[in-house]
Amino acid sequence: MALLDLANLAGELLDHAAEILDAAANPGLGVPGAPERQVLAVSAPVFDFGACDQLAVSTSPAVRKVTTGDQLETAVGTACHGMTMAGLRVWLTGCLPSVKSTGAAPPAADLNASATRLYAQGWALWCGLVNRDHAGTLFPVTLAGYLKPAIVIAALTPIAASGGTQGWTIDVAVQLDPDPAL
Repeated sequence: MALLDLANLAGELLDHAAEILDAAANPGLGVPGAPERQVLAVSAPVFDFGACDQLAVSTSPAVRKVTTGDQLETAVGTACHGMTMAGLRVWLTGCLPSVKSTGAAPPAADLNASATRLYAQGWALWCGLVNRDHAGTLFPVTLAGYLKPAIVIAALTPIAASGGTQGWTIDVAVQLDPDPAL
């Protein structure tokens, strides 16, 4: 259903992210698979001490029109190619060791273990998305049926520690043709 195209695209990306993290899990090194809590969000997902281990996909910005082509040709009447891109953001967050009830800071070893786990998961997630894009399996067909939509995968970007969590975001822009019937 055309009204759910953006939601379906976000759901597919969430499924890919979870599969990638599960495949990269290495319990012997302290690297778990995908977090149990997996959500779709319209904007930044809620995360706090109660839900700090989380995988989410949100919009970022939802949809925008991108113009491609030789900008110099527009002066002579040749239009550039316009493309509608759906902006999605993958969020991977993990719990931080917290201050002890005595007020003491968490041990450095606990902080390092938490950071090491998130480094491993973030790197695995970014590499997995890029590898699936290169293989043509990330979004092999657009919702409108076109083969291999344009996809842009941005940097692995840290989320500042907040509410007992820290983690990563990855912005993913995917070609999503508007439905002319809407």
